[in-house]
Amino acid sequence: MIRSGDTAIIPSKRKQSVALQKTFEQGVKRHRAGRYAEAEELYRRVLEARPDNPDVLHMLGVAIHQARQDPAAPELIQRAIALRPNFPQAYSSLGNLLRQRGDRRGAIAACRQAIALHPFFAEAYNNLGSALKDDGRVADAAKSYARAVELDGAYTPALYNLAVTLHELGEYEQAVGVHERAIAADPRAPAGYVNLGVTLYALGQFARAEELYRRALALNPGDGRALHNRALCLQELDRLDEALEAFRAAIDVDPGFSDGHWNYALALLSGGRFDDGWAEYEWRWKVKGFPSRLRHTDTPRWDGSALDGRTLLLYEEQGLGDTIHFVRYVSMVSRGAGAVMVEAAPALARLLRSLPGVHAVVATGDALPPFDVQLPMLSLPKLFATTLETVPAEVPYLHPDAGAVRRWQDRIPRGGDKAIGLVWAGSATHRRDATRSIALSSLAPLFSRSTAHWFSLQVGERAKDLEALAPGLLTDLSGSLADFTETAAAIVTLDLVITVDTAVAHLAGALGRPVWVLLPFVSDWRWLREREDSPWYPTMRLFRQPRAGDWAGVVERVGAALSS
Repeated sequence: MIRSGDTAIIPSKRKQSVALQKTFEQGVKRHRAGRYAEAEELYRRVLEARPDNPDVLHMLGVAIHQARQDPAAPELIQRAIALRPNFPQAYSSLGNLLRQRGDRRGAIAACRQAIALHPFFAEAYNNLGSALKDDGRVADAAKSYARAVELDGAYTPALYNLAVTLHELGEYEQAVGVHERAIAADPRAPAGYVNLGVTLYALGQFARAEELYRRALALNPGDGRALHNRALCLQELDRLDEALEAFRAAIDVDPGFSDGHWNYALALLSGGRFDDGWAEYEWRWKVKGFPSRLRHTDTPRWDGSALDGRTLLLYEEQGLGDTIHFVRYVSMVSRGAGAVMVEAAPALARLLRSLPGVHAVVATGDALPPFDVQLPMLSLPKLFATTLETVPAEVPYLHPDAGAVRRWQDRIPRGGDKAIGLVWAGSATHRRDATRSIALSSLAPLFSRSTAHWFSLQVGERAKDLEALAPGLLTDLSGSLADFTETAAAIVTLDLVITVDTAVAHLAGALGRPVWVLLPFVSDWRWLREREDSPWYPTMRLFRQPRAGDWAGVVERVGAALSS
């Protein structure tokens, strides 16, 4: 059996003249080498003499599809099948071709026919897996790839596909084993090291993943994906200068690589290089799967010029914490003698109406009044050329409803022992939630280190963690925290808020209240590096993990700070 990619190339077993057979074999040899035009010429030469030869029709169809996606390819393979109905290799090739053309149903049927004719045909199972995966049936695809590997343990396309699919299913440990088998079968293929690196990165094994990317780059120094992924690992290992160099190299390989620009921006910003970072940050809109989208593009984008009576719409993007963080720029914008309108999540809308300089706040999804220019909120720092020295850090810039504050003062009396609010988890859908959230049980030592009264500001599913805690240690406020106005009112009655990196951290900072933020070893870009303070929030103190995953060290430092 001769292979080219994931398509079978099988020379005819039928007797032909010696000359034609030799020409056909030369065509197959060139086909294997990727010299499709030469292979096509040789196949056509044989076909002139034998126009009804199914092997040649099959191979010509595969070659012209691989060379230039020729629309005649399916017809040639179907002619081969008509001449030889029990032709599993042709059915498998047809299935692969139809899949690439978007005909998933036809691809699945053709591959299954190939398997029915040849139940031990590994490539047909591999092609079927690809068609099933394209159809969204990822678990079924994994089973088909696994069957291909069972039939041919050294078949690297199936090994690669199985490993990647297991990764997509979250079966990382199983994926590692299959990746390693693929590398053993083809140790000179850079893709094997890159794919294994991706899975190890997902497992948090950054040092090992970085080594694999270096091995891939030794085989292919211009591999932009390996350069980019290595940069991500270096960033997680807190080797920022090396990460920046690797990101830059990946972008040099492909200047239009949006993921590379985006992650380069985050690295620049985390290092405090705001001047370059804000420019790269604009690439976020081109990143596939980015959680936000550009809106209101039928209205001109604001360029920072004087508003001169015009109305500017600033609209939220990304998370609630981002909105709280960057809405501070409204006061700077409003000095341009125009009207500023903010579009924000419903949970924030009531609180943001307290913002100085804002003329209207509209909940996302509600009808908007007319406006003249618009801008996504996180583009404001670039427009104002914000540096570490010019961060607008006047607090408080948010103010809760006075009536709500009085209600909370009755619930949380001031005086006597300190009143401390606590948040231990963020949204489970956040891409870094596994590293930024902490188990409530890990914070239990704090309760015995202080005579403070502890109050839970945790909302959502993780508020149920309180059920496993001894009664009386932590008072649950979640039932009354209907929106951020209520949360803000509760916070201003507390002496201190201790929280992981969530919207509550931004809220407490924007309210000008004392807030201690517990951070992972490599934190979000806005908290910079190796700092215990934040230029964005003067009342904030940062407690970072001394090493990856070491929440115990963070809790120990927080406990000592409470005791003192």
